[in-house]
Amino acid sequence: VPGTAALSALTAAPDTFGFVVSDLDMPGMSGIEFCRRLKASRPDLKVLLATGSGVITEPEARAYGFCGLISKPFSVATLRCVIYLFPYTTLFRSSEERRV
Repeated sequence: VPGTAALSALTAAPDTFGFVVSDLDMPGMSGIEFCRRLKASRPDLKVLLATGSGVITEPEARAYGFCGLISKPFSVATLRCVIYLFPYTTLFRSSEERRV
């Protein structure tokens, strides 16, 4: 899905999404710009970066506003585990959230 189309869908119904997985490279918009725009309207939304490029590290992803990074290729089972475990782990929480 092009980044602009995904952004339109998310902004049309922002409260229906609790977790977003974004690629780094998308047609029409980078994953970094997509995350920035999402976070501008929904600062609480967790956006996981998926990339196989190796040009961005987990700390860099977090600095851009992502809650974490998953390296491609990954299986559906791995993604399912990440999403399932998300509420139960501090892996995807900011340092401020971990202190609570």
